[in-house]
Amino acid sequence: MRNKVITLSNKLALSIPQLSTQESRLLYRILYNMSYEIKLENDVYGVGTGNLTTAFNSETLYSLNIPLRIFKEYFTSNVTKNQICNYLHKLQSITVQVNYIDDELGEVAYFNSLFKGIYYYSDVDMVQITFNNAIYQNVGDIVKEFTLLELDEINKLKTGIGRKLYILLRVHEGHNYNVLMTKDDFDKYFDFVGVETTNQNKLIQRGINDLEKQLGVTVKMTKIKKGNKVTQVNISCNGLKKLYNAEPLFRNKN
Repeated sequence: MRNKVITLSNKLALSIPQLSTQESRLLYRILYNMSYEIKLENDVYGVGTGNLTTAFNSETLYSLNIPLRIFKEYFTSNVTKNQICNYLHKLQSITVQVNYIDDELGEVAYFNSLFKGIYYYSDVDMVQITFNNAIYQNVGDIVKEFTLLELDEINKLKTGIGRKLYILLRVHEGHNYNVLMTKDDFDKYFDFVGVETTNQNKLIQRGINDLEKQLGVTVKMTKIKKGNKVTQVNISCNGLKKLYNAEPLFRNKN
């Protein structure tokens, strides 16, 4: 269940061939901001950032306001305001299929744009993302298995490999964030099947660096060999915030 939000992002951001790496980065950022705001609205009644609003017309539409600087901070290299606006314009053309529940019709398959509109307000340097109830329901269902702390921390990460590593460690919180897995499972989880060892090492190190820089943690990875062959991989992490310490801050106490 915890991999669902990662899966959604991968499918939308990586399986769309016309998207560049930079556009995929923006899509990740938008999805995680949507996830956080929807989680906050649903789990903590009466508490919100004010960034997510609802309008009722011929259909229910939701608008999410994100400062342009949030997108700038997400890139590892400098990008201009015009470049970001061009990337956002490209995202508006994405079409998806999702299923959602209609009050009168029951389950409905929705084929349409992922976003109903993406607008940039230059006077306040703000981007507004508009989406409908089908997208709201699907993102809302996905984030039920996450705490706000997890979404907030995922939001800070800048690489796909870093997000995958984070989820893996969180799933093993009960084992003090110590993960022991076979090399085959390691390759499958990180999509390393068929990838050369040198490239694997570069990619996983990029994820480790992402966690250490953005979350202030320490991550160690050890490869366990039998003879000359790597058979297991051990990943451990120190410094992640305990979820049970964070829960009272976020959950509805009613």
